[in-house]
Amino acid sequence: MSRQTWLIKKKWKQTKRNKKRAIMEKIILRDRFFCCKMCGVVFQDFSTVTIDHIVPISKGGTNDLGNLQLACSDCNAAKGDKV
Repeated sequence: MSRQTWLIKKKWKQTKRNKKRAIMEKIILRDRFFCCKMCGVVFQDFSTVTIDHIVPISKGGTNDLGNLQLACSDCNAAKGDKV
């Protein structure tokens, strides 16, 4: 892999990470807290936070901010594609 290709891939990953972080920050501001909506555990940092679709995409949900919530990785995995 050339250095240029490597730099492009690295930049793409950073952009994706920054977008995810920006969405999380919008959800935090909307909900006014930084904890899992399902079990209530308070997050210490962004490492265990996932973005959960309240109504899953597979069930007709959207990526709209109103259909997103923060969840710990355990709760999000347990919920799967359930509403």
